[in-house]
Amino acid sequence: MNQSVNQRQPGGTMIAEDQLEKKRNHIRQAAVTVFARMGYHNSRVSDIAKEAEVAYGLFYHYFPSKDDVLIDIFQNAWTNLLKGLEHIDKKIENPVEKIKAVVKFSLDEYEKNPDLLKVIVMDVPRLDKFYSEENQRIFNRYFHRVSQMITKGQEAGVFNKDVSPQIISYLTLGAVDALIRQYVYNPSIKKGQGKVSKMTDQMVKVLVNGIL
Repeated sequence: MNQSVNQRQPGGTMIAEDQLEKKRNHIRQAAVTVFARMGYHNSRVSDIAKEAEVAYGLFYHYFPSKDDVLIDIFQNAWTNLLKGLEHIDKKIENPVEKIKAVVKFSLDEYEKNPDLLKVIVMDVPRLDKFYSEENQRIFNRYFHRVSQMITKGQEAGVFNKDVSPQIISYLTLGAVDALIRQYVYNPSIKKGQGKVSKMTDQMVKVLVNGIL
């Protein structure tokens, strides 16, 4: 069944919700490419419009500003990350394997779309608008979900009950964040011992051994 038509394009043409989101996603992906290549603060709306192959003015039909498209990139990516964590939590019973899967999922996402993760890690935190109550609620859901996984492991007698689930959730995201930053700053480390698969194994070993 088709989505209901609910918005009007410039010139008076109506556009369906599914087509609207398709166009927004196209511009969103173009913005990721531009921000990753040029840096957020060096990029202009005209650069995004050119990359997306849309008219400059049409950008503003889908996003109010360059700030808003960056926030939209974060919200969209973080929502997908949270869906992935939810799937892991429901699918995997073993507490250790859950934590392994969380780290692996996050770094697999980097390998699939390094530009997106670069923008999330490097550009989003520098934007004042990111620090709104809405975005902080979305951001903190990651820590809540991982904390729940640690708590379940403690209740099962697998993880040390003396460690704080919340602090471990911070360390988990912090470790992933730090590794991605190293890939951005020092691309050469992705060779040999710095390959994502090897770094994932080492990171998981340190995190898991610390809470057993």
